Amino acid sequence: MLIVKSPLFSWESAIVIIVALFISFYGAFSAQGQVVSSDEYEDCPTGSADSWLDIGNVKAQLFNSGALFWNGEGDAFYEVPKGSNRHSMFNQNLWMSGIVEDEIRVSASSYGPSQLWPGPTLPLDGVLSDCSAYDKIYEMRFADDLVNAEKGGNISTRIRYWPGNIGAPYIEVNGVDGYQPELGDRPGMRGDQALWWIMNDKSGQRSSPLSKPLGVEVRVMAYAFGVPGVIGNTTFYQYEVVNKNETDISDFWIGFFNNPDIGNPEDDWVGTDSSLGMVYSLNGRNTDPDQNIDRLGYGAAPPAIGITIIHASHKADTTFPRATPYVEPGFNFSMRWCNCGDNGISSSSKEIVYNQLRSRYAVGDRQIAYDHQNNTYAFSEYYLPGNLLNNEFWSATNIDGKGQVDSPTDQHILSSFGPVNIKPGETFSITVAIVWSRGDSNLDSFSQLKKDVRFVRERRDHIMKLRTRTPLISPPSYDLQINLFPNPTSGSVNFSVSIPEQSTLILRVVDSLGRLVASRKEMLINAGNTTLPIDVEGWSPGIYHIQYSINGHYGARSFSVMK
Repeated sequence: MLIVKSPLFSWESAIVIIVALFISFYGAFSAQGQVVSSDEYEDCPTGSADSWLDIGNVKAQLFNSGALFWNGEGDAFYEVPKGSNRHSMFNQNLWMSGIVEDEIRVSASSYGPSQLWPGPTLPLDGVLSDCSAYDKIYEMRFADDLVNAEKGGNISTRIRYWPGNIGAPYIEVNGVDGYQPELGDRPGMRGDQALWWIMNDKSGQRSSPLSKPLGVEVRVMAYAFGVPGVIGNTTFYQYEVVNKNETDISDFWIGFFNNPDIGNPEDDWVGTDSSLGMVYSLNGRNTDPDQNIDRLGYGAAPPAIGITIIHASHKADTTFPRATPYVEPGFNFSMRWCNCGDNGISSSSKEIVYNQLRSRYAVGDRQIAYDHQNNTYAFSEYYLPGNLLNNEFWSATNIDGKGQVDSPTDQHILSSFGPVNIKPGETFSITVAIVWSRGDSNLDSFSQLKKDVRFVRERRDHIMKLRTRTPLISPPSYDLQINLFPNPTSGSVNFSVSIPEQSTLILRVVDSLGRLVASRKEMLINAGNTTLPIDVEGWSPGIYHIQYSINGHYGARSFSVMK
């Protein structure tokens, strides 16, 4: 609901908004071509890695540059249903702003250039001069990798090279700090397929918007589930923002430039459901024709798509002035962004980025909805939060209070969350869901979307659960006495264990790359001392690891083979 702030419409107020919009668009052009001094920051190139999230009913192309679905070249790819050659998103790009050392700093782009680069932020305010080693997107599949390894298969390349030592989640098994898959550590993932990458905003040349870097490290896990129905039609994105400064980042905002295209991009609406903290897009007509042979429409009863936050690690500061209640979790601000033929917000000033994330026009004035029927205006944190299903003002089916329907076009919308305070070394995280729904008409698709978003939000804890598979169950109630001898060895090695009760033992031997080279099936061993010889004759020289399970307790020991 909008709160009325003035009983009368005035031309003076209209002029203020027109001037604000002019400044906003002028600012978008005025900073073109400027670059922050190259002697202040390093010169890593923009991330070039890409990968596919495709285990569910969505096939999406992802990039490690802060942009999703489109990287500035070729066709955008967010295909739903998978295999249909029909797409519902063009791109989504990460925006951030905050106050560091009493000045506004931002990292934002709509279509480019990116202001995020591959790799972590180095300690002691350092930056990477070579990001190539981190220009990757890492993948994990639950069944193919984790379940297969637990069942005794080889440790996959994806498990072996999972970036646990630079911030990717993993399960510590062997009690030694650091990710060591050959000793039993395993990746922690969400969903049935997960993609993970790491970025920072300090390691490259910063063009407009002109700003010092925020000094953050951004870790992203995109994931999906290989199931039918609502969950299979949804993709999820966890963003972790780590403050690498020695001071707080105050008044921090995170948001996304969203360019949803429901098939043919020329006939869409965007808006906000304030009760769900969701921005959305649907077709403005009940039939979505093909735009051309490369951009197919959905035909009759086109779908709707919604973007919402299902979890945030921090609560937003509720003292920030607003007209509508906060939704926790969810986007608590939104604005429509005009496609004006330029590079969008990436060419604007840092002040404009900061204001837009707070649902403010370029000069800082709050977003306003004009009701021409009653000749009033109201402040609104959301763009078009009215219920379009019953023609409520302010919505696409009643844009002016008199029942005027918005003209369907290629529309974009900014969604944001904040403000929060991030302390030095602290991690702020949000999880975003992109939900796709289809009903019996364009409006019925939107009605179904609202139901599906509630369905997803109700299952948030299960969706976000960190999944892994390791042999670790529980520690024994007694001390294990285990020894390997001789070590180093060239002919055989003896695995010796002393236990106070009869137990079940399983042994596996892997090489330094995690490949299985020998194993002993489950066996019962009696209380007391047991010694089992393992023949290593003919093995290549190097380090090997014996992985053992005794009554469900997992551990590992290492030994060397010499010529």
